[in-house]
Amino acid sequence: MITPDLVWKTRADLGLSTLVLARVIGVQTETVEAWEMARGPVQCLASSETILRALAQAAQAARNPAKLGHAMTEAAINHGPMAALYLALHAIYWRTAPKQEPAK
Repeated sequence: MITPDLVWKTRADLGLSTLVLARVIGVQTETVEAWEMARGPVQCLASSETILRALAQAAQAARNPAKLGHAMTEAAINHGPMAALYLALHAIYWRTAPKQEPAK
C-alpha cells in the first residue's frame, strides 16, 4: 500500500509532472491524481509500488533531487519511461558501486 503523502512528496521532491510520474510508474495520469487526493493508504499493483518507492529513495539519495527530476523528465520524453527509471536507480546505487581501478 502507498500513501498520498508518499506520492505527492516524491513527485514534488523530483519536480515531476503528474504525467511523467504516471508514465514512469506505468499508470494513467488520473491514477496518480487519485492517489494524491486519497484520504488514506491506497492499494496498487506491486510493480507500481516498487517503482514509486524506488523513486522516493532516489529523491533522498540525489544531491539535487530537482536536477534529477529534470533529467528524468527529459529522458522520459526523449527515450521513454525506462530511461527515466534508469536515472533514478542510478542515483540510488551509483555511490555504492564498487570502484574500478584504472587500467595499468
